[in-house]
Amino acid sequence: MSNLVNTLKRLNVTSFKVKGDYITVFLEGRKVFPRTKIKIQQHVKSVGSWGKTKPLAKIDNDLEKKKDQLSCACHEVIEPWLMKPRSLGGAGFELPYSQAHEIAEFLEKKFHVKRWGLKSWKEYSKRVDYVWKKEKEEN
Repeated sequence: MSNLVNTLKRLNVTSFKVKGDYITVFLEGRKVFPRTKIKIQQHVKSVGSWGKTKPLAKIDNDLEKKKDQLSCACHEVIEPWLMKPRSLGGAGFELPYSQAHEIAEFLEKKFHVKRWGLKSWKEYSKRVDYVWKKEKEEN
């Protein structure tokens, strides 16, 4: 399974389109994820989460910067996609949450750094940690 994880980590989120409250994420220039509604709301457990029955990225409103919300939304689009039965080059896979989260975070970081820089990623990571701790204390 680690070979599959390493293979998936080599992929790149090449772009995204935002139209209204919806985001479309492109992997290696291809639309492989469904168009996903972004919902900014109070007290989202774990800063971001995804819809169980439909494409939905719920983002905590304490992540105030638009680029932070978009990075988090990218993560929340990728993660559930990896946990559903898929085919990659003829090999089927369905990843457990821990591996899907690891890959989603890795791809989110690569995309964020490429688009906004490493310094921005470090600042974003601090804000995410702050919001995560804040939500944990409030719940």
